[in-house]
Parts: sequence; C-alpha cells; structure tokens
Amino acid sequence: ALLLGRIRFLSEPLMDYRQHSANLFNYAVGGMTEAEFRKRDLRHLAAHAAFPVQWSRDLECARRSGRVSPFRHWLLSGRIGQHGRRALLTKHAMETRPWAECLPLAAALCCRHGDFIKAIKLLWLRGSPMARKRYWARAWARRAAA
Repeated sequence: ALLLGRIRFLSEPLMDYRQHSANLFNYAVGGMTEAEFRKRDLRHLAAHAAFPVQWSRDLECARRSGRVSPFRHWLLSGRIGQHGRRALLTKHAMETRPWAECLPLAAALCCRHGDFIKAIKLLWLRGSPMARKRYWARAWARRAAA
C-alpha cells in the first residue's frame, strides 16, 4: 500500500491459512522435538537477518517517490540495520560461530546503533554454554505456552 499510494479494506478473505508444524512463523508446536525446534528457531533468526535487505529496498523506493521524508528515511534505515544485526548476531551466538564473525556485528551494534547492552548480552551468549542452554529453555517454554 505504501508503494501504490492507497489502502483499501476488503471484507472478503483473500486466502486460506492453516497453522501446521511446517510453518516458519506461527507454527503448531505439538509433536516437534527440541532438536527440530532449535533448527526452526535458527531458521527464524536467519529469516529475520535477511528481512532488512527487502525492507531497505522498499524504504528507498518510498523515499524516492516522496512518501517518506529524508529524516524518517534516516531513522527507519537505522532501525532496519539494527534489527538485522541483532538477529544475525543472535544466530551466530547460538551456532557458536567464530568470534571473527561475531565481533564485527557487535561493534556495529555498539557504534552505529548505541546498542551496547544488547551487544554485550549477545557476546555473553556466544561465550557461555549455560547462557545458550537458558536461551533454548526460555524459547522452548515461550513456544510451548503459545
């Protein structure tokens, strides 16, 4: 709607949707093992790390067409970058990727976004097996409760 310039409400359903265990988002938890859940959660983090590429394209298109002011473009660009870097650093931490991959992302979160506390927490997550175990336990509990 942002790109086309108008929003319209349609009272009729345009598609059928059902929730099942193969959905990446809003999936049914029942019957999924913890290992399968961890794989799915890492795919979810990877998807969130990839979203900013398209969001940035859409935002740039909106800026060029005059639908977003330069100041709003600047603000949203920062938030988009922050979202992608947080998701990617979380994914890297949970996969215990090399420090050489994690540290530049943490530095970008600190320098570009002022996100010092989140960067430190995610680096702690990367370095601490107990922190990763707690992360998985909390994520599993949240998904199971939903």
